[in-house]
Amino acid sequence: MESVPSANTQAALSIGHRNLDGIAVGAAAVVGAVPADVAAELAREGLVPGALVRVAGRVAGGGPVIVSLGRARLALGRSICRSIEVTEP
Repeated sequence: MESVPSANTQAALSIGHRNLDGIAVGAAAVVGAVPADVAAELAREGLVPGALVRVAGRVAGGGPVIVSLGRARLALGRSICRSIEVTEP
């Protein structure tokens, strides 16, 4: 799956990165890359490379991940979260 990288993707690779599904509840992360097939839709919600997000919760049974983005909250499917690269803030 092709991703839309941020301007500092190379820097992020040097410090290590992981996907949004791997971030603990309550922890913050900086979005590094978003899959091209959902980039436009997520950008409308403000989820773009460089955005600071916080994992607010997870729905039991493999349900969505609840992500805080500023004052907004987004429910994102686990498969989408696994394809969003993030780095530590």
